[in-house]
Amino acid sequence: MKGFAPYKNWRIRDKLSFVLLVTTAVALLLAFSALLFNEFYIYNNQQRRKLETLADVIGGNIQASVAFADAKSAETTLASLRAEKHVQIASVYDAEGKLFAQYRAPRTTLAVPATSADMVRRLLGARAPGTSSPIVLDGRSIGTLYIE
Repeated sequence: MKGFAPYKNWRIRDKLSFVLLVTTAVALLLAFSALLFNEFYIYNNQQRRKLETLADVIGGNIQASVAFADAKSAETTLASLRAEKHVQIASVYDAEGKLFAQYRAPRTTLAVPATSADMVRRLLGARAPGTSSPIVLDGRSIGTLYIE
């Protein structure tokens, strides 16, 4: 029984064209895959850096609220994150790790971590792109800011 080889009767010119076609298709597929991976990697890094910058700015603005235990003022500051459409939740934890203030985007389904330990577990689990930043006053940490 002969094997199925439809290319057996092809002219050499057709065989070479077919090999070039397959080689080009594989090269294009590999190039597209590399481009897609690179874009995804760059986008994630840009998002992470943007969140880190936001965390630094908001953390600096929220120092007084945490130092004076003014949760309402802290939530007002966190509410300014509504201008950032990609921010789903933000939370501030006091020095003991208890939830101090929070912000949730209007249509988000994400829950705010209840303690700073839950926040760390969420960051380590890489469930979503997020970042945390210490809130420092006079060289000592008075809380933690988390943005996702």
